[in-house]
Amino acid sequence: MTRVFEQYYLIADLAVCVSTPSQKIADTLCHLLGGFAAPPLRSPFLHITASVCPNGHIALQMGSDAPQTFDTLDAFASHLEWQLICQATETIPYLGIHAGAVAFGGQAILFPGASGSGKTTLTLGCLLNGAHLLSDEIALIDPQSSGARPFPRVLCVKQTGLDLLSSYALPEQAIRWIGTTACITPNAFSCITSPIPVNTIAFPSYRPDAVTALKPISRAQALTRLLSQTMNRHRHAQTCLAILGRLVENADCYDLPMNNCAEAIAHLVGQPS
Repeated sequence: MTRVFEQYYLIADLAVCVSTPSQKIADTLCHLLGGFAAPPLRSPFLHITASVCPNGHIALQMGSDAPQTFDTLDAFASHLEWQLICQATETIPYLGIHAGAVAFGGQAILFPGASGSGKTTLTLGCLLNGAHLLSDEIALIDPQSSGARPFPRVLCVKQTGLDLLSSYALPEQAIRWIGTTACITPNAFSCITSPIPVNTIAFPSYRPDAVTALKPISRAQALTRLLSQTMNRHRHAQTCLAILGRLVENADCYDLPMNNCAEAIAHLVGQPS
């Protein structure tokens, strides 16, 4: 009788059960989704099945959706991880900001920014300097408290980002390469498990010719830029500005041009809480 691996995940409020007869598929998903691992869940949950076809392709069935096939395990895994993240964040009652988020001393620091701005590299660098992980890529903000809620997604870093962290001892056993991206499981770090207040918002912008500096900006500037990085503002059309307004009112807001990750982190850690 073929063994079936069953894995359970709770991604924000989305309960997921993945069934697969493949140890390799199970191990890959455990690496990518391990931050959301949960004990066996009672239904209702999204049931997903994945298997290896005779030709080596990966077959995926997500709930009642039409079946899909993928040429490689990497293509399958990255597609499924992103689909689950999108589905989870589409229905949650929190604001989702395109940002990394870490905690020092019980206070959260947000790194909002578009892809390529350096936020994941900065998030990883902070973790390697003793910070606690809240999230990478998507920071969840509670509408009532304006605190940051944990959302421990896998950290995905390009080689250029790793090069900026070459002076640190990276947890090699925690890295799985998918194409040219290093996927680092959040389980390699200490993760925050409950919402905490945000006291710093720093907008990183990596450029090789930049002078690394922490430059104060107005709360009005920060609000405008946060709004542009809010992923689900259509779901909070009536309250989005008020939530973001409370967020920036209680935080110090900065531009963070950088060409050196260690210098950027030193500026951040040196700021008064």
